[in-house]
Amino acid sequence: MFSNFHLFNYTGRMDSIASLDSEKIEKYRAVAELPEDVNRLLYVRNLPLKVTSDQVYQLFGKFGYVYRIWVGRANVTRGSAYVMYASILDAKEAVSQLNNLKIGSRHLSVVYFSKGKLEKSTQARLKKQLVLEKQAEVFAD
Repeated sequence: MFSNFHLFNYTGRMDSIASLDSEKIEKYRAVAELPEDVNRLLYVRNLPLKVTSDQVYQLFGKFGYVYRIWVGRANVTRGSAYVMYASILDAKEAVSQLNNLKIGSRHLSVVYFSKGKLEKSTQARLKKQLVLEKQAEVFAD
């Protein structure tokens, strides 16, 4: 009756799950247990006004692979930046280590990006940039 059907072998799947090392499993668990507001995009305030993206990278790159950095250049955005990590756990570590860090006479404020706290023009610009990056990735393949 079932001769025309191929039965899926679940043991192969179980073997591949069992072969995951414990470090990867712990990382998956850690991500699953994170609060909802935690994400890989950070908003940084109170940076020195003449900070460069290289200086921001030197500071934030210690905690993992930094995917993208946006540094404020206009008068109203100077001293602020957005830092995007490849990993949410790296972003979490950066927040825990760098928030309230004193640089010169300033205390850094490092928080998780929140759409509600971002001005609409900046939000639109950021969204457009992310869409363009995604399109570039798709067409590069």
